[in-house]
Amino acid sequence: MSPGRFFSPSRHGVTLSYRVHALTGPVSLTIRLVRRSGNVTVNAWHRKVHDGDWHTAHWNGLRHGKMQPDGSYAFRVTAEGSDGTVIRASGSSGHNRFTMHNFAFPVHGSHSFGDGFGAPRSGHTHQGVDIMAGCGTPIVAARGGIVKHSAWQSAAGNYLVVSAEGTGEDFVYMHMPRRSHHQEGDHVYTGQQIGVVGQSGDATACHLHFEMWSAPGWYSGGSPFDPLPSLKRWDRYS
Repeated sequence: MSPGRFFSPSRHGVTLSYRVHALTGPVSLTIRLVRRSGNVTVNAWHRKVHDGDWHTAHWNGLRHGKMQPDGSYAFRVTAEGSDGTVIRASGSSGHNRFTMHNFAFPVHGSHSFGDGFGAPRSGHTHQGVDIMAGCGTPIVAARGGIVKHSAWQSAAGNYLVVSAEGTGEDFVYMHMPRRSHHQEGDHVYTGQQIGVVGQSGDATACHLHFEMWSAPGWYSGGSPFDPLPSLKRWDRYS
């Protein structure tokens, strides 16, 4: 199975590859995707298979187009004969299990936290959290979605605004050394690289200034709120 952990929404999702051996004829195969907490079936596939054939089951992290909770998931496979008798079953063995997360920490490398939300600034207060990291450290999308803005501004430097899928919120990434190669309208995925840490605009050191805005979003009726609790939570597993 690949991978053992993934972020949703994902370009590739998670894929189970399987083959059933020593069958005397075609059998009915049921693959259930189960959220292990509460033993909840999230998805199911039904196949007719023959001895030795390879098959795959793929999941993108959504159920009926909606985000599923972070946690541990497993594929469970059952093969039934023509009379409905179970002839082969696999439980939640290690190679069938994986973890899924809906958010990723936005800096992919060594980092620390600088000024936080509400810190005083000349004529205003800080609207995000500074994540200190070396220039060139990869920046990834904390949540996949649609690029809303990709531009330059004297204070923010090169910045990117992503409308975070399934949340109604906007996530903002500032001070990149150059414009992201992602353009307005592009779709990005959770954990996908969208730029690198820089020092453009009004910045005295290399860092990512990261903001989160409530619905309906960045300077379009929403309001900035403190992203630090979310960042610390994402940092624990990213």
